[in-house]
Order: sequence, then C-alpha cells, then structure tokens
Amino acid sequence: HNEMPEPARYIGTEIYSSNFENDAAGWVVYAQQGASAELSRTENSLTVSIFNAGSETWHVQLVRNNFNLEAGKKYKVTFTAKSNNIRSIDVNMGMSVSPWSAYSDYYGFTLYDSLVTYSFVFDMNTNDNDARIAFDLGKSTEDVTISEIILEEVYLDTQTLKADLENFSTRIFPNPFND
Repeated sequence: HNEMPEPARYIGTEIYSSNFENDAAGWVVYAQQGASAELSRTENSLTVSIFNAGSETWHVQLVRNNFNLEAGKKYKVTFTAKSNNIRSIDVNMGMSVSPWSAYSDYYGFTLYDSLVTYSFVFDMNTNDNDARIAFDLGKSTEDVTISEIILEEVYLDTQTLKADLENFSTRIFPNPFND
C-alpha cells in the first residue's frame, strides 16, 4: 500500500513565462510526415491552425527550445489552452535533438471550447541546457489556442510544515472536560 506523503509547502521559482504580446516569443510549429499547420498570434495568445493533422500526435508540434534544466530538480509546466471543439493533445518536456526523448512523461490533456489551465510536474534526471517544451497537436484538425505557458522550478518544503504542526495546539472554549 502507499503511505500518505508528509505535508509539504509548495515553493515555485519561475524560470519562464510566455509573453505573446508582440511576437511568438521563440515558439514555432513543426509539421511532419505530410501534416500541415500554421502559427498565428492574436490577443496575447498563439493559435495553431491545423490543415492536415497527420496520423500521429507528433506530426504537428508547437515547440520552444532553450530551457536550462538541472538534474535532481523538480519542475512544473503550466499552460492555458482551448480548442473550438473538444480534442486531446499531448505535452512533454524533453530533448531538442534526436532521439527527442521526454524528460517528463507524455501527458495527455483534453481541451474544451473555453480556456482551461493545465499543469504537470516532473523530476529531472540529467542536465540539459537546451531542453524543449513540445505540444503534440496532430491526429486532429481542430485548432489549438494557447494563451499562457509557465515553467517553474519546484521545491517541496516538508521541514517547515513539520515544525509548524509540532507547535500546533487546539484549544476549545468552553472545555467541557476541564472546569
């Protein structure tokens, strides 16, 4: 059986926060294996218009490289996205060169017709100063809009909460057991 983990206080240090006000901020669309797509920017968001989705999710990708990740650290990726109709996408943090392996898992998310914020956390096992975030958008011609992408280094502080809990006491007045 799995025991409950110790309580922990979340501490996130922002490494990257998207800003699509003036341009695509280094984000590019790749279409492979006969897929075709186009990237546009409006109202501080990016939209990937997909004309031919291909037969695999990675056939259409929204990607940004040049993230510096360190072994032994925990990271959180948060993004806000939507599609005109319900569709799924895969997202991962991984290598920006062949063999394109993911450092995180490949996380699947369902998008809806209004903006929803999604996130995932992963442990980094190696150093990479050119990692990438990849949104795999193939297998569907439903367009995808992303308005915010954040990468944070995450630290879970268990010591602070343990100390607080040890000093915590509850008093109920009037106490029916003590006069």
